[in-house]
Amino acid sequence: MAFLAWHLKCFSAHNYNVHHKLLH
Repeated sequence: MAFLAWHLKCFSAHNYNVHHKLLH
């Protein structure tokens, strides 16, 4: 369960970075 949560957090952070780069 912890691994899944970590993976989701990592994916979310990556998604945020991609969107930030696209916006700027």
